[in-house]
Amino acid sequence: MELKSSYRIKINLLPKKYRVKKTPNWIRILFFTLTVGVTFYFLFAYTINNNRVQILTTQIESMTAEIKYLQEQEKKMQETQKQIDAIQKRIDIVRSLITREPDWLKIVNSIGNSMPDDVFLNSAQFTGSQITFSGTSQSIFSIAQFIESLSQYQDLFANAEFQSLSLKDSLYDFNLVLELKKHES
Repeated sequence: MELKSSYRIKINLLPKKYRVKKTPNWIRILFFTLTVGVTFYFLFAYTINNNRVQILTTQIESMTAEIKYLQEQEKKMQETQKQIDAIQKRIDIVRSLITREPDWLKIVNSIGNSMPDDVFLNSAQFTGSQITFSGTSQSIFSIAQFIESLSQYQDLFANAEFQSLSLKDSLYDFNLVLELKKHES
């Protein structure tokens, strides 16, 4: 009886040292699985990192635009601060001028309040540090009373001095110099 089944048989007639050793199947499967796993891991990591790079690039662009806007705002603020400083300097100059300038309204008011009824001023010359009067009066006593009343305003006047006194037609003509107190700034 003859067997009619065919089996495939491989016979390697090469000597053993020239024969290729076959790796077992489980090592090949393990290597294939590791290779596929590492490939998927690198693809996954590449995709995530690519998304992160795009997000960071977008954030960098928006921050760069915001920095430019803030730099422009800073320049505007610096210009505004320069204008404020210039105005503040002007205000300081005006304030120092105001404090150095005598209060003429107060001075004229005090002179008017100090004058007796029979003393008349003919002319007055105002300068920064003194006032020169020329006037007439019916009595020397009224002129003395006028000077005495002016001396009560010690915050305004430093000194009151006669320059001249003369009698004409029963009226006394006088010239008076009033020195103003210096104001400290």
